[in-house]
Amino acid sequence: MRLSAASAAALFLACLLCLAFPARSDEMEIPPESLAAEQPVQDQDIAVREALDSLLDAQRAQLTEIFTLSQNMGRNINAMTGAFRKNITLLQQEFQKVSALSQTAAGNPALLSFLTEQLQRILEKINTHLAPVLSDMETLRQKKLALDILEKSLSSYADPEEHKRMESLLRNASRNISILLERMESAAAPAREIAEKAEQSVNALKLSMPSMWKDYYLESSGHFYDLAEWGQDIRAMASFRDTLSVHASTALPSSLRDWLTALARMASAFVLLLLAAWTLRGAARRSLPAGARPGVERVLRNSYLWIALGISLHFSAWADGRLFQMLASAGTMFLCWGELALAWDLFDMDRPERRLLTPLWPLFPPLIAGMLLLIFDPFPHFICVAWLVVQVIDLWRAHRRPLPPETPQRAALRLHHWQRWITLIISLAGYARLSILINMFLTACLSTAMLCLAIVRVNKLIESRMPQSGMPAVMASLAAALILPLVFLAVLSATVLWMLAYPGGGFVLQHVASLGFSVGGFSLNAMQVLSILIAFYLAKTLIAVGNTFMAGMSSQFSSLPPTLLLPFQTIYRYLLWALFGLYALKALGFNLSSLSMIAGGLSVGIGIGLQNVVQNFTSGLLVIFSRSIREGDVVETGGVLGVVKKINIRSTVLQTYDNATIFVPNSSFLGGTFTNWTHNNRRVRKEVTVGVAYGSDVRECMEIMLGIARQHPKVLLRPEPSVLFTEFGASSLDLRLLFWVRDYDDSLSAASDIRLKINDAFAEKGIEISFPQVDVHMRDDSRLLLGKAPDGSGC
Repeated sequence: MRLSAASAAALFLACLLCLAFPARSDEMEIPPESLAAEQPVQDQDIAVREALDSLLDAQRAQLTEIFTLSQNMGRNINAMTGAFRKNITLLQQEFQKVSALSQTAAGNPALLSFLTEQLQRILEKINTHLAPVLSDMETLRQKKLALDILEKSLSSYADPEEHKRMESLLRNASRNISILLERMESAAAPAREIAEKAEQSVNALKLSMPSMWKDYYLESSGHFYDLAEWGQDIRAMASFRDTLSVHASTALPSSLRDWLTALARMASAFVLLLLAAWTLRGAARRSLPAGARPGVERVLRNSYLWIALGISLHFSAWADGRLFQMLASAGTMFLCWGELALAWDLFDMDRPERRLLTPLWPLFPPLIAGMLLLIFDPFPHFICVAWLVVQVIDLWRAHRRPLPPETPQRAALRLHHWQRWITLIISLAGYARLSILINMFLTACLSTAMLCLAIVRVNKLIESRMPQSGMPAVMASLAAALILPLVFLAVLSATVLWMLAYPGGGFVLQHVASLGFSVGGFSLNAMQVLSILIAFYLAKTLIAVGNTFMAGMSSQFSSLPPTLLLPFQTIYRYLLWALFGLYALKALGFNLSSLSMIAGGLSVGIGIGLQNVVQNFTSGLLVIFSRSIREGDVVETGGVLGVVKKINIRSTVLQTYDNATIFVPNSSFLGGTFTNWTHNNRRVRKEVTVGVAYGSDVRECMEIMLGIARQHPKVLLRPEPSVLFTEFGASSLDLRLLFWVRDYDDSLSAASDIRLKINDAFAEKGIEISFPQVDVHMRDDSRLLLGKAPDGSGC
């Protein structure tokens, strides 16, 4: 037991006092003050003793727990390691079998794809069995570390017997844990070795798979007339059974539990999609016009079912991180057929009574036959002969089958007919796999093109049936702006779908996605470039959609001033482009935190060289939001008179009445004086000034001028026209006619018409319109002629 320094000092002081003043029970009485002084010391000793006892009890319980755990694990170690070694041995045999098959299947990427999937499954099973063992080993290591800490604190036990018992218990627990760790490590070592080999094999196969698929399609698959190669293929048929077994074990569920799980996942997904279709059908009946409902119901009962079935099969193919390739391929086939059917349903949406079978169905049987040949890949000459038979039958049926009346489908089938002859020639040359690939690629292109065409046609149909006013008109314009993104997504999704349908398509996509190149200090790959292009397209599309929506809102609702449309569109456009720029920099690997340094450098450049640009930029924002000028206003600044055509961030575009375009910096409207003739409204006052000769009847002239103004169709009667007698001029009596016109653009023509009529009326009344004149009076004086002055002196 250990005492604190304060307790030891108090105890030492008490001993000294006892020695100095020995207590006598018959003579001395302990003062109450001494009893009060000793009481805190005793309480502190008791608290320390209780804390030490509690700590020792906790250490004793922890050590007992660790010892019990080691004993329990020691009892079960034989059964656990035995079952673990048995499972690992089975997986090791399976791994050796798949490794041997991968060596014999070199150059056959179709089989190697299944073997790669099998190796991944073996690796997952090994990791599944290895995980609890590794977890138990980690637990034992933590307990071993706890024992080391307890060993250092054993000296705190004052009782020798207790100390000895605890030391023995700790030594036994440590020995048990060491033995358990050694046996577990011995059992886990083979599993780790197999897992490492399997992972290396999977990585090596994945790296070589794209080039193997390339050689698979581009190399000759053999000539059907080469008898020697036929013999080799027939002898190789013995291994085809093993290939099929590998395909079946890898590409399909291998147990009843896996089959039931896949069926349950498929059924649940299909039921959910059917419920979604039922909900969409009810919404269409409630909200869509009567003429559009049959087309929607046609889609839901035809192409939607095939697409739902394909999605359900794909959903069932993924289970516990595994992919059953056969189920996924079947789902892809249903999705491809659903895409063809959807393109026809959308194309014929306004004529739902027509046949449900798409005219492009002849494209599908050769596609299915080619996919099955590439998936199973029995041997090259069988593929060559089987594909030749499929093409011959397809050509024979095509000559007997009439072309559809619809122009797009007719053109697609004619193109496919020419493709049949080209792929037939390629097959005869010995490149059957390449011929199948070309057929699948062209079918994908035709199907995607038909789907895009159908979407555009549906969009035009919607536009023709939507109202032209109110909120529905705004939504119609929004739908028109969104049609291009839908077409883009349809093309992208369909292309990826068809690529995944090809045997080896997934590896090709991964290889294309990982292709990269370096530009300066940046390293780019295909996915980064694609993401930047998609972001650019989305930003551009969102700008168009937003501008269209705001324009529709402004035109349909009078409470929104049209003059606010351009400012909001400008801010919206700059904000989206700024977000796109930040995303592009992030996708390129640029550190956005370094933008602060760039901003600091730009601030210096802005303060020195870009001062006028920034001034015009801020002035543009103030001009836009202060609404001192708006589009369509007639302004005059710096001697330039024109109509405001557009207000940009940097400058304002004026168009003069001479059809000249003037770009006025926005700072001119804030730093100087300008005149806005139509700021309040387009009604302006004009004047016509006339000077009549002295002696004319001024009142008659004023009445004539006032009558002419009142009779002019462009002159407003409210406010009324007026005539003022302004001045006695040097040569005339000046009269001033004031009148208002409704539009500034009519002011010049109205003033010209009024001047012309005043001139005609004054001429008819004999009223002279004066003009500046000077009277010169000459006197006849002989003295001036003789050069004499009037006073008689000489000149």
